[in-house]
Amino acid sequence: MAIDVGSMLSLASSLKAATDIAKTMIGLRDETLFQTKAAELVSLIMSANSSALAAQMEQSTLLQEKRALEEKLVKAENWQHEAKRYALREITPGAFVYALKQEMAEGEPFHTICANCYSDHRKTVLQRSDSVHDSCPHCKAQIRARDPQSRQRVGYYPAGSGGDGWMA
Repeated sequence: MAIDVGSMLSLASSLKAATDIAKTMIGLRDETLFQTKAAELVSLIMSANSSALAAQMEQSTLLQEKRALEEKLVKAENWQHEAKRYALREITPGAFVYALKQEMAEGEPFHTICANCYSDHRKTVLQRSDSVHDSCPHCKAQIRARDPQSRQRVGYYPAGSGGDGWMA
């Protein structure tokens, strides 16, 4: 994690100057000169404190940015795992869905997800809206699935099963 070198150098310089003034003050007997050096010392301590605070704020900002990037990375990795579970299928000419791969089901029932939402890294399961359409509850896309054969191509049920097993 990078900290602003300028802030750290300013802090070190202010502390060194404060130390030098303090050493000088020890040998002073003149009260006016002593008061002047005391004021310089206070000013340098305040400057050092300001530099330390700036470095601390920068470190806090960097930590927040790091956490945000780590969260984005975790989300991207999770999406990559989830995305690999699906394959693009053409359910009817020009109508595409992502279908759950059988070998990646992990106990889930077969389903398809919206291709529009998939491209936005969102998994939205398509819902049957009528006898020929599936719809996306998120983006409201309507997918036409004209006949049972189109659903067989996607994998809803085995070919020759008569189609009675599809989400009946």
